[in-house]
Amino acid sequence: MAFQNERHEKLYNRLKDDAIKRGFTPEEVSTPYLDKLSKQTKSGRIMKMISLAYHLGQMRGVKMCDELFHTEITLRDGIEEK
Repeated sequence: MAFQNERHEKLYNRLKDDAIKRGFTPEEVSTPYLDKLSKQTKSGRIMKMISLAYHLGQMRGVKMCDELFHTEITLRDGIEEK
């Protein structure tokens, strides 16, 4: 998988490694898409939960990018001007 930014690639790999540490197999986290999962279940309830998790993950990703890459940081030296 090609990335445009090395920082994003490192973050992606860290999240992938975390998923593996939580018990998922490398095959399960090999691609960030839900195509396989949607074909493995016939239950509407389970599919709805998978879909919700997918949408929440997308929302979390957008929020994470906003916080990581667009937060202004102001450095102060602790001395106030009079």
